[in-house]
Amino acid sequence: MKNSIILSILLIVNVLTIGAVKKTKLKILYVGGHSNIETFVNSYDKEENEKSIIERTVSFETFLHQYFTDVKVVQAEVYNHMMSYDYDVTIMDGVPSPIAPHQDVMDGQRFIKRIPAQYFPDDFDRPVITIAELGKTLGAHISPAECHTDELESYTELVIQSLS
Repeated sequence: MKNSIILSILLIVNVLTIGAVKKTKLKILYVGGHSNIETFVNSYDKEENEKSIIERTVSFETFLHQYFTDVKVVQAEVYNHMMSYDYDVTIMDGVPSPIAPHQDVMDGQRFIKRIPAQYFPDDFDRPVITIAELGKTLGAHISPAECHTDELESYTELVIQSLS
Protein backbone atom coordinates (compact mmCIF):
# COMPACT_ATOMS: atom_id res chain seq x y z
CA MET A 1 0.00 0.00 0.00
CA LYS A 2 2.77 2.37 0.97
CA ASN A 3 4.62 1.61 -2.29
CA SER A 4 1.56 2.31 -4.42
CA ILE A 5 1.03 5.67 -2.68
CA ILE A 6 4.66 6.61 -3.31
CA LEU A 7 4.40 5.47 -6.93
CA SER A 8 1.20 7.47 -7.37
CA ILE A 9 2.82 10.61 -5.98
CA LEU A 10 5.87 10.12 -8.21
CA LEU A 11 3.61 9.64 -11.24
CA ILE A 12 1.69 12.83 -10.47
CA VAL A 13 4.90 14.82 -9.98
CA ASN A 14 6.30 13.40 -13.22
CA VAL A 15 3.17 14.30 -15.20
CA LEU A 16 3.13 17.81 -13.77
CA THR A 17 6.78 18.46 -14.59
CA ILE A 18 6.45 17.10 -18.12
CA GLY A 19 3.42 19.29 -18.72
CA ALA A 20 5.20 22.43 -17.52
CA VAL A 21 6.91 23.97 -20.53
CA LYS A 22 9.38 26.76 -19.97
CA LYS A 23 8.31 29.61 -22.22
CA THR A 24 10.87 31.31 -24.42
CA LYS A 25 11.08 35.05 -23.93
CA LEU A 26 10.19 36.12 -27.47
CA LYS A 27 7.56 38.51 -28.74
CA ILE A 28 5.66 36.74 -31.51
CA LEU A 29 3.26 38.36 -33.99
CA TYR A 30 1.01 35.82 -35.70
CA VAL A 31 -0.72 37.07 -38.85
CA GLY A 32 -3.68 34.82 -39.61
CA GLY A 33 -5.86 34.52 -42.64
CA HIS A 34 -5.55 31.03 -44.12
CA SER A 35 -8.07 28.30 -43.55
CA ASN A 36 -7.74 24.54 -43.53
CA ILE A 37 -9.98 24.38 -46.61
CA GLU A 38 -8.61 24.06 -50.13
CA THR A 39 -9.68 27.31 -51.81
CA PHE A 40 -7.94 26.77 -55.15
CA VAL A 41 -10.98 24.84 -56.36
CA ASN A 42 -13.75 26.65 -58.20
CA SER A 43 -16.41 26.23 -55.56
CA TYR A 44 -16.13 26.08 -51.80
CA ASP A 45 -18.38 27.15 -48.97
CA LYS A 46 -17.38 30.71 -48.04
CA GLU A 47 -18.99 30.48 -44.58
CA GLU A 48 -17.12 27.25 -43.82
CA ASN A 49 -13.91 28.90 -45.02
CA GLU A 50 -14.41 31.88 -42.67
CA LYS A 51 -15.15 29.51 -39.79
CA SER A 52 -12.00 27.52 -40.62
CA ILE A 53 -9.89 30.71 -40.62
CA ILE A 54 -11.10 31.52 -37.11
CA GLU A 55 -10.50 27.96 -35.87
CA ARG A 56 -7.01 27.87 -37.37
CA THR A 57 -6.12 31.25 -35.89
CA VAL A 58 -7.32 30.22 -32.43
CA SER A 59 -5.38 26.95 -32.69
CA PHE A 60 -2.16 28.74 -33.60
CA GLU A 61 -2.68 31.30 -30.86
CA THR A 62 -3.17 28.55 -28.26
CA PHE A 63 -0.10 26.70 -29.53
CA LEU A 64 2.13 29.79 -29.53
CA HIS A 65 1.03 30.83 -26.02
CA GLN A 66 2.31 27.47 -24.76
CA TYR A 67 5.87 28.25 -25.84
CA PHE A 68 6.33 32.02 -25.93
CA THR A 69 5.90 34.79 -23.35
CA ASP A 70 4.30 37.42 -25.59
CA VAL A 71 1.98 36.53 -28.47
CA LYS A 72 -0.15 38.93 -30.50
CA VAL A 73 -2.61 37.71 -33.15
CA VAL A 74 -3.96 39.82 -36.00
CA GLN A 75 -5.66 39.01 -39.27
CA ALA A 76 -3.83 39.68 -42.53
CA GLU A 77 -6.26 42.38 -43.63
CA VAL A 78 -5.24 44.59 -40.66
CA TYR A 79 -1.51 43.76 -40.73
CA ASN A 80 0.96 46.46 -41.65
CA HIS A 81 4.69 45.73 -41.98
CA MET A 82 5.41 48.40 -39.33
CA MET A 83 3.74 46.13 -36.75
CA SER A 84 6.64 43.67 -37.11
CA TYR A 85 9.09 46.17 -35.62
CA ASP A 86 7.43 45.70 -32.21
CA TYR A 87 8.06 41.92 -32.24
CA ASP A 88 11.01 39.56 -32.38
CA VAL A 89 9.42 37.29 -35.00
CA THR A 90 6.41 37.59 -37.30
CA ILE A 91 4.67 34.39 -38.38
CA MET A 92 2.70 34.87 -41.59
CA ASP A 93 -0.27 32.58 -42.17
CA GLY A 94 -2.27 35.03 -44.25
CA VAL A 95 -1.61 37.34 -47.18
CA PRO A 96 -1.70 41.03 -46.21
CA SER A 97 -2.50 43.82 -48.63
CA PRO A 98 0.50 44.51 -50.86
CA ILE A 99 2.28 47.84 -50.60
CA ALA A 100 2.69 47.67 -54.40
CA PRO A 101 0.49 45.48 -56.64
CA HIS A 102 1.92 43.13 -59.25
CA GLN A 103 2.65 44.62 -62.64
CA ASP A 104 2.53 43.04 -66.06
CA VAL A 105 5.22 44.44 -68.36
CA MET A 106 4.01 44.53 -71.95
CA ASP A 107 5.59 45.40 -75.28
CA GLY A 108 2.53 46.44 -77.19
CA GLN A 109 0.37 43.30 -77.12
CA ARG A 110 3.25 41.01 -76.16
CA PHE A 111 3.67 39.99 -72.53
CA ILE A 112 7.27 40.48 -71.35
CA LYS A 113 7.24 39.66 -67.65
CA ARG A 114 5.31 39.96 -64.41
CA ILE A 115 6.76 41.92 -61.52
CA PRO A 116 5.40 40.32 -58.35
CA ALA A 117 3.44 42.24 -55.75
CA GLN A 118 5.54 43.75 -52.98
CA TYR A 119 4.46 43.07 -49.40
CA PHE A 120 7.43 44.52 -47.53
CA PRO A 121 9.54 47.60 -48.26
CA ASP A 122 13.06 47.09 -49.60
CA ASP A 123 14.61 48.09 -46.27
CA PHE A 124 12.43 45.73 -44.19
CA ASP A 125 14.75 43.85 -41.83
CA ARG A 126 12.56 41.92 -39.40
CA PRO A 127 12.48 38.09 -39.15
CA VAL A 128 9.42 36.58 -40.83
CA ILE A 129 8.43 32.93 -40.83
CA THR A 130 5.95 31.97 -43.52
CA ILE A 131 3.60 29.02 -43.45
CA ALA A 132 3.02 26.84 -46.54
CA GLU A 133 3.12 28.62 -49.90
CA LEU A 134 3.23 32.10 -48.38
CA GLY A 135 7.03 32.17 -48.60
CA LYS A 136 6.82 32.24 -52.37
CA THR A 137 3.94 34.71 -52.41
CA LEU A 138 5.31 37.19 -49.88
CA GLY A 139 8.96 36.83 -50.84
CA ALA A 140 8.64 36.84 -54.62
CA HIS A 141 9.65 40.49 -54.80
CA ILE A 142 12.82 39.94 -52.76
CA SER A 143 15.95 38.94 -54.59
CA PRO A 144 18.11 36.25 -52.91
CA ALA A 145 20.94 38.78 -52.46
CA GLU A 146 18.65 40.89 -50.25
CA CYS A 147 17.78 38.07 -47.86
CA HIS A 148 19.31 38.27 -44.39
CA THR A 149 19.72 34.52 -44.06
CA ASP A 150 22.19 34.68 -41.18
CA GLU A 151 19.75 36.62 -38.98
CA LEU A 152 16.83 34.46 -40.08
CA GLU A 153 18.73 31.25 -39.32
CA SER A 154 19.54 32.41 -35.78
CA TYR A 155 15.90 33.34 -35.05
CA THR A 156 14.65 30.14 -36.68
CA GLU A 157 17.07 28.10 -34.59
CA LEU A 158 15.85 29.88 -31.44
CA VAL A 159 12.23 29.16 -32.32
CA ILE A 160 12.99 25.51 -33.10
CA GLN A 161 14.91 25.11 -29.82
CA SER A 162 12.03 26.56 -27.83
CA LEU A 163 9.61 24.09 -29.43
CA SER A 164 11.86 21.09 -28.70
